[in-house]
Amino acid sequence: MALGPPVTRATKKLRLPQLIAHFGQGKQQLEGAVNRSLRLINRRACANTVALNKMAGQLEVFGEDSVIAFDEWAERFGDYVGAVGRSWSDDEKIARLKMSLIGTPRQLFKQLTAAESANIGLAIRGIRLKLDSPQRRELTKRTLSLCKQRENETVSDFLKRLSPLVEMVNPSLNEQQRKEKVFGLNSVKDLDRVKAQAEELESLLLADRGQMPDSLGNTVQALSGQRAAFQQQVNNNNLPRMRPQFVSEANSTPFGNRNRNFNGTNQFGQYRNQNDRRPNNQQMQSQRRWSNRPRLKKLTNLQRKFKALRVHVSQNLNHPIRKRAIWLYKPNAFQYEADAWACRKVQKNAQKHTSLSNVPIIEKLDPDQLDVEREECQQMIAHQKCSFGTLTKDGELFHTDNKIDLTPPGKFPKLHDFHLSTRSTASVNTLWKPNAGLYLQQQRNPQHWLG
Repeated sequence: MALGPPVTRATKKLRLPQLIAHFGQGKQQLEGAVNRSLRLINRRACANTVALNKMAGQLEVFGEDSVIAFDEWAERFGDYVGAVGRSWSDDEKIARLKMSLIGTPRQLFKQLTAAESANIGLAIRGIRLKLDSPQRRELTKRTLSLCKQRENETVSDFLKRLSPLVEMVNPSLNEQQRKEKVFGLNSVKDLDRVKAQAEELESLLLADRGQMPDSLGNTVQALSGQRAAFQQQVNNNNLPRMRPQFVSEANSTPFGNRNRNFNGTNQFGQYRNQNDRRPNNQQMQSQRRWSNRPRLKKLTNLQRKFKALRVHVSQNLNHPIRKRAIWLYKPNAFQYEADAWACRKVQKNAQKHTSLSNVPIIEKLDPDQLDVEREECQQMIAHQKCSFGTLTKDGELFHTDNKIDLTPPGKFPKLHDFHLSTRSTASVNTLWKPNAGLYLQQQRNPQHWLG
C-alpha cells in the first residue's frame, strides 16, 4: 500500500496560508448565514406583531346588560388574552378588560374593589355577579312587561331589544326552554320562522299603507346596474320622414283611393304617443282617456295572493251519498234551587293581665276560624249536636252558647306578691245555617243533522 509523501516542516509552511484563507472564507460564510437567520427571525417577529395588533383592534367592545351575552363575550375575551397576551401581566390584562367595556359593564367594573379586581378571572366574575343581581333582574322584569313594539319599529329591531331582556330575566333556562316559555313558542314552532312570518306581514302592511317602495322597479334598476333616468319621449310623427331618392315627388302624389281615416298622425298614434310623453311644464292634453282607464287599488294584489292560497275542493259525484249523524250540543242555562248548609267553628280569644298600677286589663283578640270535618258538619245538621254542646236555634241560625271568660283578673293583695303575668282565655262555638242557593247549570240539547 503506497503512502503519501511525508509531511515535513516545509510542507506545513506551504499549507498554512491556504488553511488561513480557507478559515477566513468559512468564517464569512458562517457570519452570513447567522445574519440571514436573524433577519428572517426579525421579519417573522414583525409580522406576528402586526397580526397581533390587528387582532387587538378587531376585539369587539361590550356594553350590553345581558348576563348571557356577557358570558359569550367573556369567553371570546379569554381566547383573545390566551392568544395575544401570554406575556401580559395582571395589570395589563385588567387594563385591556377595562378598555373593552363601555356603558353599564364599565360602571360596574368601577364599583369593584381592589380585591375583586386582583386578576382577570376575579374581575370578570365580579362584573357577572353585579349584572345578575336581584335588583337588576327585577328592573329588567318590569322593563320586559312594558316592552312593546314601537309604531315605526321593524320586527328585527324589536327583537334586538326584546331578546336581551328575556335572556336576563331567565338566565337559568337554556335557549329552547326560554323560547317555549317566554316567547310563547311550542316545540313545533321556531323563532326564526315566526320572525320571518312577522316580517312578511309587516311588508304586506307597509304595502297596504303605500309606504313600501316598488320592489319590481328596484329589481329592474338593480339588474340594469344604474337607475334609468326618465327621458322625455318625442312624438314619432314630428320626426323628419325619409323620402325616396329614385322616385320623384313620390310622397306628393295624391292617392284617390286612400283611407282617409288613416294618415301620418292617426288617432292611434296620437293616443299612444301623447300618453307616453310626460312633459315637465305642460299639462296633459287628453284627460278623458286617462280617466277611462281602470285604476287598480292597492288591495287588489293582496286579494290575488289570497285567492291563490285558497284551497279548492272538487266534489266527486261518482260515489254514492252517505248519511252521517252529527250530534251538536248547545249550552242552555237555567236556574234551579238547592238546599245548602254552611258549618263554621269559631274560636274567640282574649288576654287578661294587671298593669303596674294594679289595674286589671282585658284585651280582646281577633277570632280564629277552625277547620270543620265533614262528619262533624253532618252531625250538626242531623242532630243539632257537636263536641262543644247542643246547638240552639236563633232564627235561621243554629249555634252553641259557650261564653268566653271575661272576668277581670284579681288584684295584688300584698307588695311581695307583685308579679306580671298574662292569662289567655278562649271559647269555641259552632254554628250552621241552612241556605237556598241559586246555581247555573248547562244542559245539552241534542240536535240531529243529516249531511
